[in-house]
Amino acid sequence: DANKRIRDRRGLTSIVMGNEPVLICKNGQGLLNGEIRKVLFAGPGPVVGPVKTFYMKFEGIDKDGQPRQVLVTLGGKTAMDGATPFIANPKDWGTYRRELQQQKLPEPIPVTYGYARTCHKVQGDEARRVTVFLTRAELVNPAFLRPTILPTGEKVGFGVRFLYTAITRAKEKVTVILDQ
Repeated sequence: DANKRIRDRRGLTSIVMGNEPVLICKNGQGLLNGEIRKVLFAGPGPVVGPVKTFYMKFEGIDKDGQPRQVLVTLGGKTAMDGATPFIANPKDWGTYRRELQQQKLPEPIPVTYGYARTCHKVQGDEARRVTVFLTRAELVNPAFLRPTILPTGEKVGFGVRFLYTAITRAKEKVTVILDQ
């Protein structure tokens, strides 16, 4: 939601534009899950069974000094949602896998916009500034309040661990926005 709002404010209307940040959602093809890469080029790739793929070139992914193409999927049920391809009929998964092998293609990497990331995706990363968005619904959600056990045996709410992870990613500044 945050990524879509940011793109709307910037007036970005096509699925993905050059110089946009993209979040890599799976390891493969020289990319790591959770990385944010700047898109240099995006164009159509081969159709694999029921799945449309795309080629992207990213800043910092080179072959012989030239940006290398990476095969990606742009979404599951919605564009740029970072999910593996949505294949409605489970029987079509076999066709998809066979065609990947027949066309000698790597497993396409799912991607999404890289303006905002979930707390889970930022574990181990740092950022100059971090903004945490919390809604009232999240703050009263039983799952957010449910106790978890630390390695020391101490019990703390999941929300405390979530906020700790989010806040400790910041090098300089943290902003917490409560949407009530």
